Amino acid sequence: MPTHEIIQFGLLAATSALFAAAFGLGLMRMRRIARAMAAAPAGLPHESSMGGPARAAVIAGTCMGVGLLIWRAVDTRTGALPVSEPFDAFLVFGLLLSLTVIYFRWTRRLRGLSFFLLPMIVILLWIGLLLALVSRKAGQPPDYANVWTLVHMVTLIAATICFALACVGGVVYLLADRQLRRKGLEGSHRWIGLPALASIETFNRRLIYGGFPLLSISTAAGIVRLAQERAASTQPAAGGGHMKIAMGILSWLIYAVLLHVPINPRFRGQRAAWLAIAGFILFIATFVAAYWR
Repeated sequence: MPTHEIIQFGLLAATSALFAAAFGLGLMRMRRIARAMAAAPAGLPHESSMGGPARAAVIAGTCMGVGLLIWRAVDTRTGALPVSEPFDAFLVFGLLLSLTVIYFRWTRRLRGLSFFLLPMIVILLWIGLLLALVSRKAGQPPDYANVWTLVHMVTLIAATICFALACVGGVVYLLADRQLRRKGLEGSHRWIGLPALASIETFNRRLIYGGFPLLSISTAAGIVRLAQERAASTQPAAGGGHMKIAMGILSWLIYAVLLHVPINPRFRGQRAAWLAIAGFILFIATFVAAYWR
């Protein structure tokens, strides 16, 4: 492995460590505040801050990730980002989520939900790092001159961010629901302030409404581009893609069910939250199947 790649892998690990540190520092600060306010019957408000050190770690991780992304783009000698490789793809996902965290904390909207994006960022960065270590096949930058490739990449990235946010929203919904069910207990256990259930449910539903059309467009564009590549290639089609296609269709079906949640009240609440989590797990598993060598 070239020395510069080892350094890049180390920087990616350091970036994920900064986001993990931000989550840990925020938890410790909220815990300390909760102990000091144990006598307050209402617990902590959901807009409680995670503290200056945690915010500094988020900003430092974002800056380090952006610098690493620029370095990777310069490495291609074309100025194009090779998002066909897992290292860069998952780094882009993580950075977009980190910018979402910064936006939510700055605007004071859904701050309790945005805090739980930090472990999601760490998970995505580590998936990209591990896949990059396992997959040693050299990737090529996507052909952005092809309109189907461009549409596929842009809509896929946008859909991934929507579904990642919906997954975190599902986790936060389950935590808030559990917190609400324990309302009769002492207030000291509610040391992480969470948004109202109705706000989380509306937030998740809007993300599904936005992500599902993007996923459908990305899938259609990807199929067209794949057909073009196979028509232009003299090599036989590579095997092993059936599992990836099946998992992609299954995740698409899960989000199709979530799209009709308002029509069928039986899938609202906890069931919708679990479906959002399961859909994103399958969605990311499809990425893993695509990049696995």
